[in-house]
Amino acid sequence: MQARRIHLNGIVQGVGFRPHVVRCARMLGCTGWVLNDTHGVEIQVQHEDTAVLDAFEDALVEDAPVAAHILSCLSRPGSCEELDDFAIRASAHGEHASTLVSPDLATCDACIDELFDPNDRRYHYPFINCTNCGPRFTIIEELPYDRSATSMRAFEMCPQCAEEYADVADRRYHAQPDACFACGPRIWWVDTNTEAERVFPLVETVLTPRGNALSASVSEAVLEGGFDDEGTLILERQHLAREESDAIIGYAAQQLRAGDVLAIKGLGGWHLACDACNEEAVTRVRVRKHRPSKPLAVMVRDLDMARTYARVSDEEAALLESPARPIVLLERVPDSPIAANVAGDLPEIGLMLPATPLQHLLMHELDTPLVMTSGNRSGEPIVATDCEAFDALGHIADGFLGNNRAIVARYDDSVARITDDGSVQMIRRARGYAPTPLILGRDGGTGLTSHESQCDVSPVPPSRAVPIIFAAGPEQKATFTFLDDEHAYISQHLGDLEHLGTMRAWHQARERYEQLFDTHPQVIACDMHPEYLASKWAREYACEHDLPLIEVQHHHAHIASVLGENELQGPVIGIALDGTGYGTDGTIWGGEILIATRGKFERFWHLPGFSLPGGAAAILNPERTAYALLKAYDELDDAFFGQFSLDNPQFACFLERLENRTLFDQMIEKGINSPLCSSTGRLFDAASALLGICTHPGYDGEAACLLEAAAWRNDDEHPLTARAFHEGLINAIIEQTLRARSETGINDIALSGGCMVNRILFSQLCERLGDLGFTVYINRELPPNDGCISYGQAIVACARLEE
Repeated sequence: MQARRIHLNGIVQGVGFRPHVVRCARMLGCTGWVLNDTHGVEIQVQHEDTAVLDAFEDALVEDAPVAAHILSCLSRPGSCEELDDFAIRASAHGEHASTLVSPDLATCDACIDELFDPNDRRYHYPFINCTNCGPRFTIIEELPYDRSATSMRAFEMCPQCAEEYADVADRRYHAQPDACFACGPRIWWVDTNTEAERVFPLVETVLTPRGNALSASVSEAVLEGGFDDEGTLILERQHLAREESDAIIGYAAQQLRAGDVLAIKGLGGWHLACDACNEEAVTRVRVRKHRPSKPLAVMVRDLDMARTYARVSDEEAALLESPARPIVLLERVPDSPIAANVAGDLPEIGLMLPATPLQHLLMHELDTPLVMTSGNRSGEPIVATDCEAFDALGHIADGFLGNNRAIVARYDDSVARITDDGSVQMIRRARGYAPTPLILGRDGGTGLTSHESQCDVSPVPPSRAVPIIFAAGPEQKATFTFLDDEHAYISQHLGDLEHLGTMRAWHQARERYEQLFDTHPQVIACDMHPEYLASKWAREYACEHDLPLIEVQHHHAHIASVLGENELQGPVIGIALDGTGYGTDGTIWGGEILIATRGKFERFWHLPGFSLPGGAAAILNPERTAYALLKAYDELDDAFFGQFSLDNPQFACFLERLENRTLFDQMIEKGINSPLCSSTGRLFDAASALLGICTHPGYDGEAACLLEAAAWRNDDEHPLTARAFHEGLINAIIEQTLRARSETGINDIALSGGCMVNRILFSQLCERLGDLGFTVYINRELPPNDGCISYGQAIVACARLEE
């Protein structure tokens, strides 16, 4: 008899890996055991034939569950034990956690089949799941990943579920969230009066199988406060019968058809939903949420329904149906029945498919698209607990469709699109993607975890002993990053930190990552902006804990994120185009060409500077920026930038209607609250105002988005059109990039920054620079906007520590 001890690290917990190990072993007649520990999965496997043990190791990796990502598979000779079978052992708890955690996975096809099978005992059960799908990171409290360490610990399995859980041949073998109507979570319904000052007292509406509404007070605990320590609504009954659950879903669908706005609890937080084809209902969402024009995401039943409202390529279909279930930005079809005020004049609409069994049931009942937007007050993070939901959404929603399974981690929906070359561009990385880390390559580069070709029987390579770096990230589209020897853990999208609630969520997430992955900062990195809240916290934390602090220029972080993702050291010609970034000269940068390595950069070129009269007020009022641009560019000797002059007849009407012109002159000339900037985002804002497209944006970036939309239509007959603006700016950037190559000999390009979300700008730069012989590198797994900044900061900090 021979024995081997095998250890696997990566995303190997919560994805059915231990059941997979047992099946492999029993198929080959091996004895042994498998268990979860804080480092991953530990295996003892025994057989008298070496070839069988080799086949076992091959099968471990080659036939691994779809959701598993194996970082390392290390095998060594072991000592034989007296064993008669192969079994799953209780999890081992170590001192240091290093295993990875799966993101949440959309309901799999097998579970969907059962969900709509009248002969299945889980028919219409809103929480059906198996080892291949369901909640993961949003319910995990600590590692190893066992039911007792999740918010499912409150639900003891019934005998039938326990039998499935223990059956190695069953799809739910050791599926931690396994449940059914008899033993698992239930949904609930609460009507609200949006005119009342408070939502309380709450009334739970349960409908009988005959459809009669029964209203009863939801326990004394609800009337006195109503929530447990996790903020979950306390209910008199922990479970519901199928007929009662179906009646609640049917009633919710009825209210949506009637034009109501509902708050619906999802995997990582609450959504606000309404009929996407009902313009009045959409208006109610916008008015109550104070979200006048920002586009809203829409959930559709399936791909066939998606193709009714948008053009869907094969790549886009695959992204829509992927286990991550992101919102996918798609080209709208003409004359779509979706309400005009869902996405305004934008050429794209964000569609998503159901990710949870409840969403599938609701969409099946309705057969109409639903607005499904984040449940929050405008500017604040998505609400996660029931207590938060009633407080924040009580004046927005007409009803609440909730459940009694607590959300442990707050996660918004991810947003992505397919670019012209068929690759995925991430816009917002959250549910379905985070907390999957980027893995540091041998040269310090990164990539997502992937299956190794075989188990490695060589000794473990020595650690690079890189200290744990915590990068605090940006102010907007905030994320943070923990970087250690092997992993870069980039948090989910958290929002804009100028809002107190978002800053609180940032701290909660940081503490959760630190605790869950047992990673404690030894070096702190942050943006060099003096007023960013995350940077202020970083400086204070580093001082209090006597830790090294590395401050990173914003656009260098953008370019460094591309270097890290593509395993490059540099130098590269870095093109960073965005709205705001604090420069080394104290001005606002944002239209930059840098010569950059991971640790250093030089500013090679930037957009001609102009003032922002009123500072932040100019961002909210692009007419101010437009006027300052005309004054600054009035005498520029440049074919493109020189068009923006005070004597250009195309802008005469703009100047005539401009108010407070004398005041702006004084502010600009005397430098009163008028910071100098070279921002591409502000240039887009100014052009949008000058062309009469958007002068009073309702959300950050709207002026630029509408300018791009106008460029797609290309229906203006003036000399300077939205399309001509895009083409002129692209030409100017390429001209300077060619000059940079001529002077430096560098042929590698790194593109990053929020303006790369502009499809015209991004696709044209990639295509034309490629045609000119450049090698173009982009953000791959991370967004090009500020969602990549914390990772870039960590890459810069790591490089500087190694210098």
